[in-house]
Formats: sequence, structure tokens, C-alpha cells
Amino acid sequence: MGLVPHLVLPLAATLSAGHVRDTQNEAARLEDLGYRGLWVGEGRLRRDAVTQLTLAAIATRRCYLASGIVPSRTRNAALLAMTWKTLYQLAPDRIRLGLGAWWEPIASRVGLHTASPITAMQEVVAVLRDLFAGRAASCNGAYVQVDRIAFDAIEDENGAIYPIPIYLAAVGPRMLNLAHQIADGILLDFFLPPEYTHSAVNSVLFAEGCMKSPCLIDTPQLLACAIDDSDPESAVNEMRVILTRYLVQQDHVAAYSGADPELISRLRSRLSWPATTNELRDASRDVPLSLVRSTAGVGTTRDVADAAERRLASGATEIVLAAFGSRRSATLEAMAKYLAAT
Repeated sequence: MGLVPHLVLPLAATLSAGHVRDTQNEAARLEDLGYRGLWVGEGRLRRDAVTQLTLAAIATRRCYLASGIVPSRTRNAALLAMTWKTLYQLAPDRIRLGLGAWWEPIASRVGLHTASPITAMQEVVAVLRDLFAGRAASCNGAYVQVDRIAFDAIEDENGAIYPIPIYLAAVGPRMLNLAHQIADGILLDFFLPPEYTHSAVNSVLFAEGCMKSPCLIDTPQLLACAIDDSDPESAVNEMRVILTRYLVQQDHVAAYSGADPELISRLRSRLSWPATTNELRDASRDVPLSLVRSTAGVGTTRDVADAAERRLASGATEIVLAAFGSRRSATLEAMAKYLAAT
């Protein structure tokens, strides 16, 4: 599929994994640069998303704020609903809830192995929908057990409604199918090629029994990116190390990345968990540069814009830039300038 000529890039960004005290300044700066949304991840044991979303809500006025993602089972459904209700009160009509199934082996390592992520997600979302709609919720499920619970603050006595869009992070066909049934949007993962985007979006749009109009299905996609216009290869090599980590630690990314299964097996046999930076740098030499370029936006500003355009042309509705490496700030500034010039 060719590029869309002069495509205007709808851009959001992820907040940095830098020090949490910098969150407010970074959120305000990204909003000033023109980014229309900010996503905060919580997939690894680094820091929680709620603290950063709260700080971002205080620092911004226009952009939407979303978790991208929080694992659906690390907070019980009632606490999850109450937390996002509180965020909504802080930033009305700007809050989104992005949920995902926590990946292995980390889920089992913290005692949250989920034999049926589909069932767990259905149960959690059903409770959230009731509570956000001002209704009492009950569920006697495999993973969620709540009995006639409801928000009970003064403002909720008359069944206040909190219109918080729910996004599911879906990669495989079963979670994609569930997302089109119960979610407002699907957050497509990074380190996946445009061919995957096309396949995933079309599997949702043309799923049997899908009653949603395509325009009502929001499909933002994360794009791992790094820009160095003076030395593009340094950005490529830095991303190569980061891609290696995700191929080793996240099965769902590895399975759809286009990587050779033998390569993934070889990498995993060489690395500890979690792998150190030096281990990853050494192992990354086995990762083909062609795989880096097909799964991420790397090199010059134009290279990253091309990678974003290919995913938009393949069905993504928005690109969420996940800038990695030592030139993170420069990457986001370069893309903001590109966006302003289009």
C-alpha cells in the first residue's frame, strides 16, 4: 500500500519514563508543541500510571489523557472505576481508560496469572460500564466478584454519569474481536509492521456480526520512534537494542512482529530476565536492521513520518509516538515541527 500524499498526521505521544517529578513540565511542553493526546503506560514494574496522569491533568488544559495501558487485574474493578472517575473529575471530558492483559512472565511472577484474559476483560469492562453509567454493578465471575456496588459520593446520589471511553490493547484475533464488541477503541501496539495494522483493523471492521460503523471504531497505534537527522544510523542502532528487549520479554509483540521464530528463541536463550542493558546491546547484533525499520520509525524525521503515514494508510486512526533513546525530546520536537509544517 502506497503512502497517502501530504497526509496530515494526527499525533499523540507517550509521557516519558524519566523522573516522575518532570511529568508536569513534559506534559505542558507536549501540549504546547501541538500533541493532541498523552498516553501513560504501566506495563512494567517501573511506576504507576495514575500518578503521572494526575500530574498531566494538572499541567494541561486541552489534550486528552489516557492510560496506555493499565493491566486490567492489578486493581479490582471497583477501585479501577473509582480511580478513573476521580481522574475524570480532575479533567472532565479529557480522560480515557486503556486496559490490557498483563503479559507473561511478569503476571505470574506477581501472582496474577490469568488463564482466560478474554473472560477477565469481559468481566472487568462490564462492571466499569455499569459504574460509569451511574448504575449499580454486580458480577459473580471467574475473576470479578462484586455485589450491588455503586459510587456513593454526594455527587453520585442521583446516578451521575462519567462518559469515560474504554480502550483495549489488543494484538491477537480473540482480543481484537472482543474489543470491537465491548470497547470504544483499540490501542494497537508498537513494534508491529504496517501489514499487521492493515490485518488487525480489517479483522475488526469486517468481523462477523460487527454492528459498528468504521468511523466509530477508534484505532490509535503506538509507534516506537527515534530521530537523528545528522546521524540516522545511530537512531537505528539505539532502537535495535530496545526492539531486542520487547522481542524477548513480550510474546504478543514477538509473535506478530515479523521476526524469525528461530531468532527469538536464540535471543531468549542468551538473555536473563529482566535482561540488562549490556546483555541487550550484545544480543541486538543478531537482530536484522530490516526488522528494526519495518517495526519502528527510525532515522530521519522523514523516515519517522513515513512510518507513521504507512500505519495511518493501513487503518490506524492516530499515531501515538513512543519516543525512545537519548534523543527522545529532540524526536518529539522534530515531529511537532513536521506536523506544524504539513
